[in-house]
Amino acid sequence: MAPGTKVSAKVTNISASDGRTDYYADSASWSATIAAPLSGNAKLSSLSCSNASLSPAFSPDTTSYSATVPYSVSSLSLSYKAQESGARVSVSGNSLSVGSNAVTITVTAPNGATKKYVIYVTRQQDPNYVPSSNALLRDLTVSVGRLSPSFAPDVKDYVVYVPFEVTSAEVDGVAQDGRARSVTGGSADLEPGDNTLRVVCTAEDNATQAVYTVHFYRMPAFAGVLPKIADSATADYTAVEEALAKVPLVLNGYTDETVAALQKAVRSVVRDLPADKQADVDAMAKAVTDAVAGLKKIPPVPEPTLWEKLTAILQEKLSVPYISDVTGPLTLKTWAIAAGVLLLLLAYLIGTLIGRLVGRHRTLRRLREEQEDLEEEEQAEERAALEAAAAGTPADDFPVEAVAAAAAAGTEASENAASAEEAAPVEETVPVEEAAPVEEAAPAEESAPTEENAPAGENVPIEEVVPVEEIAAAEEPAPAEEPASEPEPVRESEPEPEPEPVSVEEAAPGEEAQPAEDAAPAVENGPAAEEPVDPVDDISWMSIDDLLDDIKNM
Repeated sequence: MAPGTKVSAKVTNISASDGRTDYYADSASWSATIAAPLSGNAKLSSLSCSNASLSPAFSPDTTSYSATVPYSVSSLSLSYKAQESGARVSVSGNSLSVGSNAVTITVTAPNGATKKYVIYVTRQQDPNYVPSSNALLRDLTVSVGRLSPSFAPDVKDYVVYVPFEVTSAEVDGVAQDGRARSVTGGSADLEPGDNTLRVVCTAEDNATQAVYTVHFYRMPAFAGVLPKIADSATADYTAVEEALAKVPLVLNGYTDETVAALQKAVRSVVRDLPADKQADVDAMAKAVTDAVAGLKKIPPVPEPTLWEKLTAILQEKLSVPYISDVTGPLTLKTWAIAAGVLLLLLAYLIGTLIGRLVGRHRTLRRLREEQEDLEEEEQAEERAALEAAAAGTPADDFPVEAVAAAAAAGTEASENAASAEEAAPVEETVPVEEAAPVEEAAPAEESAPTEENAPAGENVPIEEVVPVEEIAAAEEPAPAEEPASEPEPVRESEPEPEPEPVSVEEAAPGEEAQPAEDAAPAVENGPAAEEPVDPVDDISWMSIDDLLDDIKNM
């Protein structure tokens, strides 16, 4: 039937049974369309190569092509397309080596038919490549008998004894260098006596050759008398035996070159040569003797010095968890340098912190000493003023200069106290309530200095000048009150009133008002307060947070 033909079938009155149950159906139908057969087209519609020129030009029916590429091309860049859309194309052998290569393109048609296109590619040699000159054999094989002596790459002559019944022999070899040009063996029909066959190995450079000769000695036919293989007289091997006796049993202490030369001389010794070969035997003895004399001992390795041992230890790799996951194993020298840098940084931080603490403590102590000196001067001036007032000094004789100096000292004390309050901790500031009583300080409005007696460098406005008579009158002591006849009883229920704190405006005559926090701490007239602890002698008052803040502010 032709492809595309529709086939159908219908069955009626269907009955079936499985032995226990009967089944009935009125009818059943089936229909299908005959599909077209799969294509067997396995040809290519196009084939090209971008990095090589194919010869001949592509044709779907031509399956063999050739190309030559330089050494820099390691694979062909092929572009191809199958004539049948459902066909599969695969490429094999496209990894090019120097010399001949076969790249195969296989096209598989939808019905499984295949067609192969082969490109024979010759990849040229590297222009900088130097061919090998090694022409030695790795193995030498014979078809019959056994080599004597045993094969060695440096030994070129061998003999094989075969019985009379052996009529032919072959010899072949395998080159040490896989890139050698060729290894040519030989074969021959054997005649009684000596038959010579050769194996020639040509190196990769095509100039160096090694020839190995094998003598196949075919025995004569046995006629009741043993054949005479060689003359009964043999060469004298006494010199050879003496030379071999001098060969050291242990050669581990000698250089590789001299040991190899000795082994070569020993392997070249051929036994049972006839007397006419005595010269060759003597040459063998001399070669062994010279090789023994030429042995050179390996120079002893000097004991490493302490510095070399230390250098070797520092070059050893060490892995540290977590850190080596990022940096990889590092040498002990690198770890030592890193540790030294960290120690220097730590020492720098500690030294800086200690220096800041010492400098801070010295500044506090200096400010405290200056403040104490100022307070002593103020107290001395106040006592002098009070003594003068108590003695009834007339207004004309009152030392106006002392009042002006006291005002200037008070101003300077206020400035120093403000600086000390910024540098020193808050807990060292004396509250204003602890100032001296009002009666011990001269009122500001009554103790202003005159223009003539003002301290140098201060400009006092004209309207603020107070006459000397008013100053003297203000400084005169009030008449003492006569004591009452009977003292009033002290009431326990009424607490003694606290002295009114002196305002900042009354601290110094003739000066502008200063904020309360900028005023110099006053000295109590009561009992001496407890001496504060010197922060230089005891730095335990600093908390961890203060230390960390100092480190952050460096």
